[in-house]
Amino acid sequence: MSQSTRKLEIICGLFDGLAAQGAIWLSVPDLCAESDRLQSGLSHALVGDYVRRFCINDPSNRSASPKHFLESPRFVTSDPQHRRSRQYRRLTREEHDAFLRDPRTDWHERPYTDLAAHYQPPAKLPARPAPRRKPAPSLEPVSASGVEAAVKVIKVHELARELRVDHQRVIDAANRLGAKAELPKSLLAADLAEMVRRELRPVPTPRRETPVRAAPPAPVAPLPAAPVEASPARKEKAPPAVVVIDVSNVAREECDAQGKAKLSSFENLIGQLAGWGLKTIAIADASLWGQIDREDEFKDYCRRGVIKQSPARTEADAWILEVASQAGGFIISRDTFRDRIEKYPGIRGRVVSFMVFDGVVMLDPEHPFIELVKKDGQRKPARKKRS
Repeated sequence: MSQSTRKLEIICGLFDGLAAQGAIWLSVPDLCAESDRLQSGLSHALVGDYVRRFCINDPSNRSASPKHFLESPRFVTSDPQHRRSRQYRRLTREEHDAFLRDPRTDWHERPYTDLAAHYQPPAKLPARPAPRRKPAPSLEPVSASGVEAAVKVIKVHELARELRVDHQRVIDAANRLGAKAELPKSLLAADLAEMVRRELRPVPTPRRETPVRAAPPAPVAPLPAAPVEASPARKEKAPPAVVVIDVSNVAREECDAQGKAKLSSFENLIGQLAGWGLKTIAIADASLWGQIDREDEFKDYCRRGVIKQSPARTEADAWILEVASQAGGFIISRDTFRDRIEKYPGIRGRVVSFMVFDGVVMLDPEHPFIELVKKDGQRKPARKKRS
């Protein structure tokens, strides 16, 4: 067994151990605390990385290479759109086999209810409690003082966020089932919460392929129609609509003898992008005005609108991320934008790094941006010179 496989099995064991104690949905800090308690020797960063890497609907897998969750699915998250409230659980054997039969990479943008309806087997009705010593579970929400005595409780607003509905709908459903929930922070017992889930969970609409698969064998004539319908799905990715340049980051990558940023690095990069026929938006920090070698030419670029300069006493990072997010384009910068990038989901994979060698800017050759640009260049026919 390889080291990576052994570590993955240890993490799966953490899920199984906590599930035996009644904790099905777990956050990464919960798993790290259990790993420390068992002295498994795994770092917190490694636990989080493995859980996200083998989760079938974690957004961080969208740009990962290779995509481990397609070959070895292990986990699923309940809320892929919110990182702070994200919780995970281990896939059941039925869900694991169902996903391998129909692996998909678009669950990062779909609600969890769609995924559960697609891969989970039909829910079995709970067994009716036998009329003996064990009393029937109460439908009353557990009070704050009795939380410790409850097996598992959930707040109204947490259940509403899980089901992606307004909390008032959860309150109304709980009251119809005999509870006395009044506020979003009211607590519901686990059995009552499951009944509310069944009532409010949307009924999955049948997939279009279902009637075709269930129908008797089709005649020979209609078979050629399938490739015609599927042909639009094989469109190649379009090149980026716009490329946002972090001018301060590019110019400061190489400095002259006086320690000033070089404008020539920016000019070399803008020339490459123009040769590829890409639309560019160049944004610079306000402080770059007096820290660049050819200051007069830099000011001329700003006056002509080639370079947009951020307002005084502000950083250009916020403007760069906002413009790239709205335009759906790429960012050329060596900055990680650590403080702000979480506000823009999916943009981390569109940041293209670079290096500068003797004034020549070389973009990351392994980034998907380069492949898109090359494919677009191959599709464009060469123009014939006029005689």
